[in-house]
Amino acid sequence: MVNDNIYEWVPFFKELSGKLGDYKERQKELVELLNVARKECGLKEVWDKDGTEQVIPLDEIDPFTFFSLIMTTGVDKRSTQLEVIAKKLGMQSHVPKSFNGVPKVNPQRAMLFRFLNDRDNKDIPLLWDFYESAKLDRLSSKQWDSILELWGVALPRLTEMLFCCFPEKFLPFNSPIVKYLSSIDEFTDEIKKIKKEKSFEAYLMLLEHCKAYFDKPFAQISDLAGKFTSGSPNNADKQRNIEKEQGSLGEGNRKNTGKPVLNQILYGPPGTGKTYNTVRKAVEICDGKVYSDYNAAKARYKDLKEKGRIEFVTFHQSYGYEEFIEGIRADTDEGEISYKKEDGVFKRLAINAQFDASVKEGAQSKSLGFHERYGKLVAAFNDDEELILDSKTDKPIAVKTISKRGNLHCYHEGSDKRYTVSKDRLKKLYDQFDTLDKLNKVTNLNKEFSDVIGGANQTTYWSALSYMLKLQGANSVQENSFEGKLDYNSKKAWLKEQGSCALVKQPNNYVLIIDEINRGNLSKIFGELITLIEEDKRLGAEHEMTVRLPVSGDEFGVPSNLHIIGTMNTADRSIAMMDTALRRRFAFEEMMPDAEVFDDFGNNGIINVQLKDDASFELNLKDMLNKINQRIEVLYDREHTIGHAYFMPLKENPTIDKLSSIFKNKVIPLLAEYFFEDWEKIRMVLGDNKKENSKHQFVIEKESVKYNDLFGPKVDLGSDDERKVYERNPEALKHAESYFGIYSEVS
Repeated sequence: MVNDNIYEWVPFFKELSGKLGDYKERQKELVELLNVARKECGLKEVWDKDGTEQVIPLDEIDPFTFFSLIMTTGVDKRSTQLEVIAKKLGMQSHVPKSFNGVPKVNPQRAMLFRFLNDRDNKDIPLLWDFYESAKLDRLSSKQWDSILELWGVALPRLTEMLFCCFPEKFLPFNSPIVKYLSSIDEFTDEIKKIKKEKSFEAYLMLLEHCKAYFDKPFAQISDLAGKFTSGSPNNADKQRNIEKEQGSLGEGNRKNTGKPVLNQILYGPPGTGKTYNTVRKAVEICDGKVYSDYNAAKARYKDLKEKGRIEFVTFHQSYGYEEFIEGIRADTDEGEISYKKEDGVFKRLAINAQFDASVKEGAQSKSLGFHERYGKLVAAFNDDEELILDSKTDKPIAVKTISKRGNLHCYHEGSDKRYTVSKDRLKKLYDQFDTLDKLNKVTNLNKEFSDVIGGANQTTYWSALSYMLKLQGANSVQENSFEGKLDYNSKKAWLKEQGSCALVKQPNNYVLIIDEINRGNLSKIFGELITLIEEDKRLGAEHEMTVRLPVSGDEFGVPSNLHIIGTMNTADRSIAMMDTALRRRFAFEEMMPDAEVFDDFGNNGIINVQLKDDASFELNLKDMLNKINQRIEVLYDREHTIGHAYFMPLKENPTIDKLSSIFKNKVIPLLAEYFFEDWEKIRMVLGDNKKENSKHQFVIEKESVKYNDLFGPKVDLGSDDERKVYERNPEALKHAESYFGIYSEVS
């Protein structure tokens, strides 16, 4: 077990970072405080230079540079400076004497801004704004890119200072971290991506991956990286010693191995198989095994969905808390209109999952209550599609249907007249006569039952109540054998009656798939449950939490056997724009276009496309898709590329009709949406600008329209006097050369 004292600097740095925020308008005082601390260690004061290169006092500073200047010294001088600062600021945290995992800063590069003679007036305010956004979890890609453009602010320096100010939120992306993570196969591609792009989204994905992989604080990961790189990065013995000292990073402790991630989102451009892959993932979570055959996985998915262990929902702009958690809806039953509380898909699945986790082996229950007995009655009816009840007159009564509100429709032998037994009224009778002994002591049925529920039909109520009271209880719900047969309301009532209930160590897993998760108003949909879906806040977890729901008043928690898989289309909305509170509660798995899947078509992704006249031509699908996406990345970005899934139908149907349909109805409309109908760029993506023969061009450039010829000489439409006009060319869809020309030269 890791000794928390070796990271004693974390709470101190957090408190200090919070204190610094009060000095945005008093930066000169902050500089003076730093100089007092430096003087205590025998260090020179920090200074600035004016336009004549003369040394002058520094009058302004940002929080990152403040931390950076302290980190230039050794451990003893760091502690001495921090003692002075802590005393002046009235800090409560213990001043650290060790700084395991804290990066050391080169004194020559401690400042994140230039001297006054070269400094832009906006540089330090931009650093303050960045600090405040990070503090409030409001950082944006735009801010990230702007800060990286400043002098002295490279990606390693920026993330190191973010780590110092907010050690529980950020991880330094510096040389030790890069070397350490690069030694782990799962991070190799991700590290290359961040070094190339330096984007905020890529950095966020690395943070989420590290959380899921290591299940350790960022301070400890940084410490591991520092120790790993202090000698040879390939020293396996040294690595094992580090892991032994600070907790093994073996398979058993990784959140993403052995045990499925509870909350995950598959993200990527359109057509990359996100929804397709949720089927396999959901089944593998439920069954705990890998399915190599997709058709087998799909069949099992259908089976699990019918059993209620998998639910699928699509978020949209009108989707709300009422559909997802609970709300009030109008209902009609037997001609009567009423309003009732209705649970949403997430709450229903959570209740079913909790019931499953509570009733299996060894979960002791109380004696049977009303809802359990009523559930067994319904289960018996469902088994035979009719249930025969004994009556006081010895003439049997048949239950032939049950309404959606749970009311029994009963018929006396030899009669076509229907008698309704209301579930709510039956519950009132049960509360009054909850044992056979009490029921058998009833001497005046009409009077004593009427006193409780009023009305008539007491004989039918007696038959239903008598049947229920004859059902025997047992020591555990498993012995009662009603698992899977109780209706939802009975399960919910049983859980409420049981109160605190023992949970199974390995219950059945349940999965909620949320397609297009980023298209809904996530704060509105999840409401107060945003906290409850965290792994350590689930029922039975170390920091278990429940909330009282506003509509029903139910005490509600999320069980640990309920998994959430979301999909998001990055062409609609980037990850960086997602609700921050939700984003940090999910692990993200990127799904990009993968032209390698076309190898399954045979011949390394080259297919024979059948033409109308029984002829055919060879088309290199891999080269075509890769070339399209390379051009999109240059003209737009990688989040708006074209997915391989659009072309998968060609495996079973490699015809010109199918290929032209894909381009006509999928590819070209998608490009028009991406580029806001900038047809010149669309022509470049499709290679039309390189095709000499216009009949092979998907988009044709028509003769330019001169404004004066069209509108007359007195119309002013800007500096240009003409405009290019384009039109789609349906004829090109029929020719092999049109598709060749996307990735190779054609005439």
